[in-house]
Amino acid sequence: MASHAQAQTSDSEEITLDPVCETVDSRNPSLPPGNPAPSTRQMAGLLSAYYDNADPEIAAYMSDRMVTVIETQITNATELNQKLRLLFGLGIRQTQAGRPDKALNTFGALERLIAESHAKTDDRTRVELRMRKAIAFLRLGEQENCLAAHNADSCVLPLRPQAYHLLPHGSRGAIALFDELLEEFPSDVTTRWLLNLAHMTLGEYPDKVPHQFLIPR
Repeated sequence: MASHAQAQTSDSEEITLDPVCETVDSRNPSLPPGNPAPSTRQMAGLLSAYYDNADPEIAAYMSDRMVTVIETQITNATELNQKLRLLFGLGIRQTQAGRPDKALNTFGALERLIAESHAKTDDRTRVELRMRKAIAFLRLGEQENCLAAHNADSCVLPLRPQAYHLLPHGSRGAIALFDELLEEFPSDVTTRWLLNLAHMTLGEYPDKVPHQFLIPR
């Protein structure tokens, strides 16, 4: 199946963010400390303490910290099923932490481990893995292009030509996986919407969206 082949990466291919995304300078320069009131200092101290002592497992905004936790757990994992589960969770957290490139490499490692160990996965896990990969590809495209070519139209729907992706790799990978999912679940509205959106990022909406999956404006 052509779309399936497009969605896969070879064992030696590592997915990375475009270099421009690694070198963007901070838009928020450091400011001199000033002279805050005692109550402001106290509040800042409390917030810092809350952050330092927060449990990343129950704080959705601490996915970067959970990545480190799960990586340690994977190193110590001795059972295959445990390692598979942890790799899946790691990929999800890496996506949420703003590193979809690392997530895609993790999902690829997970698929290779499943194939090499002849492990069996249920249908629900198989479908969710494919969707998680598609979302990671979509986020890869958004992250790269919002940094490389950010403008006033970047986040306004429907997308205008100025917002079309100049780096198409992320959306192409997502489209291939959404196509696979819709072959199996053609009535899934969420996947249909994401497919339309992915084509829109490339300036291909509505012309290249399969007619049966097109969501009109």
